[in-house]
Amino acid sequence: MIRSLSRRLMLPAALGAVLAVVAAAPATAAPATSASASAPSRGADAGADALTASYGEGDHCSVNLDSGVRVCAASPSALADAVYETTGQVLVYDAAKTTESTRSMRVAAAAATYALGTIYSYPNYGGRSYTATSSYSCTQGLAFTFSNLGSIGWNDDIDSFKSYSGCKTKLWEHPGFSGATYGYYSYDNDLGSWRNRASAIRWD
Repeated sequence: MIRSLSRRLMLPAALGAVLAVVAAAPATAAPATSASASAPSRGADAGADALTASYGEGDHCSVNLDSGVRVCAASPSALADAVYETTGQVLVYDAAKTTESTRSMRVAAAAATYALGTIYSYPNYGGRSYTATSSYSCTQGLAFTFSNLGSIGWNDDIDSFKSYSGCKTKLWEHPGFSGATYGYYSYDNDLGSWRNRASAIRWD
């Protein structure tokens, strides 16, 4: 990873300037005010429900909730490279553990986009995956939501999930944060009776 990142830092200055233009727009997420289904945060549904652009093909995608840009790759291991090559952003999975040296490299290379959580279509983090990212993280007191997972093709299709960047995940049975709930949890490798049941999600 370090060698790969070092290679990226040798981009020509002109290309680096072009990539910087594609960096995320200001966040649409609002401070979390309540974890209840009756008063969820505004989250980032503007980015989720109205994608501004989609790049690449494959079953492993990420969406930047600030800009609405989605990037897909053929494998989870290729996703970070695809995000960087498409947007100029470095995909960071743990904002809390970022060191000064990696922070300096990110500043030199591009803006960071923090992974908030990843959902998987099979238990044990298998099948296709979808990762929500933002220029901000849950450690900053923000919450991020998809009020309707059907808008991104994930209604009733989550079997496991992971959370990152200080977030925990909560699921709702119906769109609009209604019905039964599951969470908050940092991760779950098998949702059991909650497999293929969630229609809304929140990272907080």
